Amino acid sequence: MSVKKSFRAVLLAASALLTPIDVAVADEYGIGFAVILNDDNRDILAETLRFVAHKMERGDKLTVFDAAQRRVIAELVIPDQPAYEHPKVRLKQYKKELQAILSMAGAGQGITVTGQPPFDVAKFLEYISTQYRSRDKKEPLSLLLVGSGLNHDPSAPALSFQGGYFPSDGHIRAKREDSPLATAEKRGFLDKVAIHFLHTNAASSWMSDLHLYRVRRFYQGFIENQSGVLPTFVSDPVTAFERFAARETASAYDFSYDATVDKVEMLRVPQQLDVGFSSEHAFIGENVEIVTTPPPESSGRLKVGIRWACEGSDIDLYSRPAPDKDWLYFGNTRSAEGRFFKDWQESPDTVNGFEVIEFFEDVKLSEAEVLVNFYQGKCRQPATVTLRVQFNDPIYEFTYPLTVDHGNKGADRDQVDNSPYWLVINLVEIFGSP
Repeated sequence: MSVKKSFRAVLLAASALLTPIDVAVADEYGIGFAVILNDDNRDILAETLRFVAHKMERGDKLTVFDAAQRRVIAELVIPDQPAYEHPKVRLKQYKKELQAILSMAGAGQGITVTGQPPFDVAKFLEYISTQYRSRDKKEPLSLLLVGSGLNHDPSAPALSFQGGYFPSDGHIRAKREDSPLATAEKRGFLDKVAIHFLHTNAASSWMSDLHLYRVRRFYQGFIENQSGVLPTFVSDPVTAFERFAARETASAYDFSYDATVDKVEMLRVPQQLDVGFSSEHAFIGENVEIVTTPPPESSGRLKVGIRWACEGSDIDLYSRPAPDKDWLYFGNTRSAEGRFFKDWQESPDTVNGFEVIEFFEDVKLSEAEVLVNFYQGKCRQPATVTLRVQFNDPIYEFTYPLTVDHGNKGADRDQVDNSPYWLVINLVEIFGSP
């Protein structure tokens, strides 16, 4: 099916599903596309249409950019008129602007071997701060980037993030003459800009999980040193658009760059065997052997998973191997220590699915942390969460009732011990001290 036919099909499907929206205060949004829009990423087109028809309020402004070429391709403002509360009216009124997005699909000149156009994130953000926002830097901007997270400027191949490379923290504090990635003279450039990065890289594009972690960490330091924030860096379109539409500003990642590093260089992560996970794996098998005898060891390889029975609800799993490590969850699916698999946004119980987190190295039961959050949806009665744990070889299973029948979208994360929307799983307590 051609791109234009796909677009029309998505447009019709979106129109059929949408319902009237509420009126709210006007906000400014931007979407920078650096991706070839075709049948392989129709979900991105669908979420774009859903945002315009569903999420924007009367008075809101959206500017759509060709981020690779650094130019505006469409602008629209939802009129403050009652008729524009209706999605079908919006889709009809802005059909021309929405179809302008398709101008980025076509011959695909300059496409790399990965099937994506060269995308220099640093240059695009500089364009946003010095050319687009120079007209008015007072209004907060929620900016969604859609494209490769592996920053690549064909004119400066030595600074490419591809092949396992990432910049040292010295680039962040450097001056412009020392690095194109320098931010020393860009303090305040991204003030009041929240950047949500929907990276379109396949898992095979990253040298390893550590590579993705290092790149994500660099982007956060690079953006924060220009007074911006990076609340989102994910590969899931639904999650990215939800956080973008909600104008999230709190970072989902607890990183900080080392201001003492002054050496400007490109580093490379060591090659490592990537740990994979298959839906046929014994851990999520329907007839898996569940062990009841406590483990004799206090440290070892750990994998945790959850499922629940409540249609239309979204319950999320969080875990980290130690208090000083990064949390793994739907908003941070990879780290140097492990990986998060599959964000189920509805009950996976009917398909024997599990939301799973797996760690690459041995962890101590006394240090590992596990949280469960009732994110959204509503149950007729409080749901029961099934927790499955694999510690070394044995697999264990536990059940926990939730005391609430609806979600809180991840709120109260700083006080989980006192929130009914969160379960705090103490692995030492459930296993007993080895």
